[in-house]
Amino acid sequence: MLVRLSKRLDRIVEQGSITKTQNNIRFFYIYLLTVTATSFSELQKFQQYQDIQPLWPVLWIPWIGIAPSFFIIFSFFLITALLVALFPSNRLFRILVFIGIFEYLASIYSFSKINHSSHLLILISFILIFLPSGWNKITDNKSLISKKTLFIFLGVQGITLTTYTMSGFWKIKFFFEQFLNGEVHAFMPQALALLIADYSLKMNLQTILGGWFIDHYYLSWPLYIGTIYLEFFAIYILFKPSIQKFWAISLILFHIFSYLTMEILFLHNIIILALLFINSPFHQKDDKYFFKDLPIIGWVIKKFLNWFKIALH
Repeated sequence: MLVRLSKRLDRIVEQGSITKTQNNIRFFYIYLLTVTATSFSELQKFQQYQDIQPLWPVLWIPWIGIAPSFFIIFSFFLITALLVALFPSNRLFRILVFIGIFEYLASIYSFSKINHSSHLLILISFILIFLPSGWNKITDNKSLISKKTLFIFLGVQGITLTTYTMSGFWKIKFFFEQFLNGEVHAFMPQALALLIADYSLKMNLQTILGGWFIDHYYLSWPLYIGTIYLEFFAIYILFKPSIQKFWAISLILFHIFSYLTMEILFLHNIIILALLFINSPFHQKDDKYFFKDLPIIGWVIKKFLNWFKIALH
């Protein structure tokens, strides 16, 4: 496995795709800066809270006070994000911005339930700490630095896809539990329509497409099955670069669909998917038959084509 991975990275380096990797990492830190700048506008709202139940990373807030603590946290996050956007090669700045976003999210989630939409920002910021020195100024495309940079980028892709696979795994697990208990489960035609209706009632929502898909549940059901398929097999595409772009676009469309039907927006995930996979350095230009690499479906297609060839002869 390690030998095959090394050969794969060598091939990418020879093709000069290391520039894509460098640019994608720079764009991630620029995006992180925009997240910080927009979040800073909410500082006054959080400073006005009188009570807090701090999560463990920010247990120190009650000792200093809510208003000054939030000013310190937001300012630290903004400064470190600016520094790392300007100097992404500096490991110290990458460490500091990881601490900054970790403290920032811990502080705002100390007032309500944890929102998972920002977790990828923390995970990716942590992995990028381990980028090799000089990753942003590689002059020798066959150097060890190039391979180390690509390996870290592969790790970022892997942790991103793992989060989706975990989500798909739990959906399938709940399916078996609900099916055995005789309850409504994910593979029932009305599953997604009932989910949209239940969420809309709880949140008092009237979304753009929510009502339409409730009325036309037979169209929403295939989309739900497709979503589970995309999520559960997400980690699989780490080893199949030919379908990474297709998979990323499909997941982005899923997030857009979630917003149009339930106003659940994972904007960070959309940006990250675009950066990591639509412009992936591992994508090959000669991948013309990507459908053969699709999990399960690709296997069926291959079997059918083999059978068809035998039948013709």
